Amino acid sequence: MSINKKEQFLSEMLIESFECQQKGEYDKAISILNKMIEIEPANSDAHHYLGLSYMQQHNFNKAISEMELAIRLSPNLDNYYNNLGLTYWKTKQREKSIECFRKGYKLNENNRFIHFNLTQVLFDAGQIEQSLSECYKYLEKYSYDYYVFFMLILIEYRLCRKDIVLPAAIEHQKRKNISVEKWLDSIPETDNKLLFTKGVLCILFKNIHEGIRLLKQSEKKLPGAGWIFTYKIITQINQNYSANIDLRIKEKNQFNAISGFNGIISMNDLGIIGRFGHEIYYYLGLKLYAKKHNYRLEVTDWLGRYLFEGCNDSFISGIYDTIDSGDPLFTKSIEGRCPPPKKKFNLRGGCFRMPQTVEDKNYLRKLLKLKLFWREKLDPCVANLRKHHKTLLTIHVRRGDYIKDGYYVPSSQLYLEWLATIWPSLDRPVLYIASDEAERVHVDFWKFNPFIGKYFGNIFLFDDFLTDFYIMSQSDILVIGTSSFSRIAALCNENYTGLYWTNPKNNRIEPLNN
Repeated sequence: MSINKKEQFLSEMLIESFECQQKGEYDKAISILNKMIEIEPANSDAHHYLGLSYMQQHNFNKAISEMELAIRLSPNLDNYYNNLGLTYWKTKQREKSIECFRKGYKLNENNRFIHFNLTQVLFDAGQIEQSLSECYKYLEKYSYDYYVFFMLILIEYRLCRKDIVLPAAIEHQKRKNISVEKWLDSIPETDNKLLFTKGVLCILFKNIHEGIRLLKQSEKKLPGAGWIFTYKIITQINQNYSANIDLRIKEKNQFNAISGFNGIISMNDLGIIGRFGHEIYYYLGLKLYAKKHNYRLEVTDWLGRYLFEGCNDSFISGIYDTIDSGDPLFTKSIEGRCPPPKKKFNLRGGCFRMPQTVEDKNYLRKLLKLKLFWREKLDPCVANLRKHHKTLLTIHVRRGDYIKDGYYVPSSQLYLEWLATIWPSLDRPVLYIASDEAERVHVDFWKFNPFIGKYFGNIFLFDDFLTDFYIMSQSDILVIGTSSFSRIAALCNENYTGLYWTNPKNNRIEPLNN
């Protein structure tokens, strides 16, 4: 085969492999690329795109091996570094990922994707100030790309600052020489991140109603996103209840001294990862850890500050080295086998373990006691349920994103069969259904005349999840779902006579020792 024919043949094979990748036919693409390598072992493109195919299949070891080889063969192609950096990032090799993106950016400072990926992995690695610096550079260079404002919003949240997003937005709007309204209109609404970003910017420019509408649209596209949920609910609370003295947040405690403490532990992504139940899990783990080692806890402006009496900790006052919760030294320190890994550190990931002692349970319940303002709104609901009934039985039925994401979701029939066996033995029972899809689910239980939160009217001027949480915490018998939301409510319940769960292993409702 002549050189020209060989090159043409390889080019056609590469195009065919691209077409297979676009169709999701990765096995076929891999077969074609391997044949290319047999013909020309030093073909860097073949190795690079073979690595991409492996990455799409989550075969990351092979992906990294092929991409590293491609770079050795052709060390001056910026896209190679970008895709290897992404693969390192997916495997949580953050420092290697940062190094790759920096090398690729040095080769081509006009590669927008490398630059943006660099801002994201720096953020993920806890190098917040460096990420912020890159965001400003990116914004200056690519004024049409609004995704950078998404990054700025998360950075501002993690740093507990209020002087990043709005000044950048005002400067950007003035530079474009258009009105605020036209500037906001220019932000596309094509995905959940841009809807969220536009919503937050509307709120910062005092168009609260429009901002909340956009956040709700964003949440519909990604219902499990903690960053949307947290920002939306806190905005609604501040908008409607900020005048109430019981809900005022103490002034930010911005000092670096550790007077009276052995050190500082922070969690700067509390409120960004996970929704309400997960946020509380992360927080309680931090509180138990800080108590055990006499560390001061510093956290973000998360939702718990506004709801519970015991959650008014110091705000983030510094940027500390980030340690993963799976780090061996940290794990040993949880168990008390060694001191904390650093004097001051930021934790990534949760470390909550269900408390075993009465002392720890009482400590956590005290932290999670609802503020008086909320209890005064919710106690009449519980009283209404008990007006003509003795036993309050609540079932938490989780649907929504659990079905979409393929989690275990018990059927209504399972609960109905269980109710039929237990109901006759209860003293004047009343059934309450707690659910993210209560209006759709409760009709399945019509034989038991169930109550749902909507029956009590619009108690709160924000999306109501608190009614379900509080009623679960006050129930006599509680069947928790497979989410952290009802597990935390069960932890707050001091007086239940029966606690049950749906066991996914055998699809049965069984007693749970909490």
